[in-house]
Amino acid sequence: MLFTVFVPTPQPAPPLVKAVSVVMCFVLLAVAGWGITTSVGLFRMRGWSRWSILVFSGLLAFMGGSTALLLSVVQLPPTPGASEQIAGVVKIIAAVVYGIPALIGAFWLYYFNTSRVRTQFGTGAVADGPGGRPLSVSLIAWLLMFRGVIYVVGAFSPFPGMVFGLMLTGWPARTSYVALAAIEIALGFGLLRLNPLSRVLAIGLFGYGILNSVLFVVLPGHSERLRTAIDSLPFTTRQPAGYDPFSSITASVLIGSLVSIVPIWFLIASRHAFAKPPALPES
Repeated sequence: MLFTVFVPTPQPAPPLVKAVSVVMCFVLLAVAGWGITTSVGLFRMRGWSRWSILVFSGLLAFMGGSTALLLSVVQLPPTPGASEQIAGVVKIIAAVVYGIPALIGAFWLYYFNTSRVRTQFGTGAVADGPGGRPLSVSLIAWLLMFRGVIYVVGAFSPFPGMVFGLMLTGWPARTSYVALAAIEIALGFGLLRLNPLSRVLAIGLFGYGILNSVLFVVLPGHSERLRTAIDSLPFTTRQPAGYDPFSSITASVLIGSLVSIVPIWFLIASRHAFAKPPALPES
């Protein structure tokens, strides 16, 4: 990524795109450090490393699977001189590239949560996490914090935002990214601490995401808003002339809304973990 940003080209990337790319490089380095540290802990049979790989693999399965599903339905921009069959092959290859890590993550989720593997990490390696926190809650918490970091990066990017189905550009979009980043990171920490209010607000946040996607599709004038948002992007990120990205973006927001149902279900099903223990009577 750094190589493609800083190597001189006939059409250099805008300074803002370079800044976002540098920030994403640090994010990727942090994820790489997380993976290396977890792998060392697994070799040493540390209890924390099993939970770390479970969270890591959950995020891998979730993001890889959703991306593979999205790539299988979106319409790719036309390439001059290329046939539609080649575009179909490219979509299949891209879906496989993301689908393989998703399957690996799903296998790790199963493997490291079997009773045989748990016993290898000691008697304390139970199905629930520290403090009785379910694995699903830990995964949702870290997913929220990871998305919050992505929103921080988005706040420094030219990409438009979306609030209640309306596309935002400029400072309103930047403000929406900052607000979402703060909310999702705070709710992630709250879920890790099994805060009951954080669970309710997280359900509301995922519900807002579904509502946002539905309103984007059903509100009138969506094509015009989308075209205005695309025109606000730097020239290097715009789509080729004659390409209508509305169907692809519509598919992506609808898939995102369907994916949001999964964490809502797990947060509702794990409500018992957020119940505070009754206070002991005074002696």
